[in-house]
Amino acid sequence: MNRIKKIMTVTLSCLFVISSVSGCQSSSKTEKENSSSQIVSDTNSPETKQPAKTSESETPTKPIYVIKSYNIYNGNETIDHYYNFDYEDNKLVKIEGYDTQGLGITYKTEINDDNNLTSFSSFDSKGAKSEYYKMDLYDDGTLKCEYRYSPTDEVLYKYDYTYNDNKQIDTKTGYSNGTTQSGKSGYTYDKKQNIVQQTNYSVKGDATSYIKYFYKKGKLVTEKYFSKEGKIYYINKYNYNKNGKITTVYNYTDKKCKKIASTTKYKYNKKGLKTDEFRYSQKNKLDKHINIKYQKIKVVSEKPWYLDWVYNKISE
Repeated sequence: MNRIKKIMTVTLSCLFVISSVSGCQSSSKTEKENSSSQIVSDTNSPETKQPAKTSESETPTKPIYVIKSYNIYNGNETIDHYYNFDYEDNKLVKIEGYDTQGLGITYKTEINDDNNLTSFSSFDSKGAKSEYYKMDLYDDGTLKCEYRYSPTDEVLYKYDYTYNDNKQIDTKTGYSNGTTQSGKSGYTYDKKQNIVQQTNYSVKGDATSYIKYFYKKGKLVTEKYFSKEGKIYYINKYNYNKNGKITTVYNYTDKKCKKIASTTKYKYNKKGLKTDEFRYSQKNKLDKHINIKYQKIKVVSEKPWYLDWVYNKISE
């Protein structure tokens, strides 16, 4: 079954995007930034910090309830597939993915008493396990290590995370087969705790590529992906509405940002929740429409870090 391409809107808080053992695998950004010029990350590095608790009197959060993806052909929308998010006791327990033929894939989660994700498994339409993830957490709920397993329980890779004094991700180290280091990413922040650079390293410790982040009035306006020689892989530029929500992301593959490679636009409801995502090709042709609906569900925290993590995984 086709999956939604990886798209995540940028909301910086020591992240993004979101994943004690012998160590976890090389940064997925390192592996993907060379091959894709259309990635938009919801966060700059994985959101692994447990958000602040909320009281029962506060407005209940609204986790994603259903995502519908539409393909566009000759101006007409045709539903491609959709995902239903099922909750029990205010915790995400299952995601069912449907395409035009019916049930295509099912994801199941394990959430601990502190509302942290500890396991995430996928199953095909016949119920056979495809692959699964397990997480080791620090005592404060931040993600320590993320493992990815094959259906036969072999470790395919793992990522190790370390954090700075502000509980922002400091390093992310990747290991293929769970033991062989395959790369590392380091993160640099400014005095306002905004991420300003991600440096990707080879196994030998040499810098291989960079991501730099630029801000205006506290908002991320530009991120540049480039090689150690300075060759631009791609550049993302962000526009915001009066409420500080991202409305448009322009993707460029040239240094001077003269040629738009793709455009992503977002719509929100009155409560500021993203409801629609529209993806346009280089010729400004609408190719994909993703609609998101929400259900009123009270959870332990404002926005559990695993919601972004889960969304990223089903969108890969």
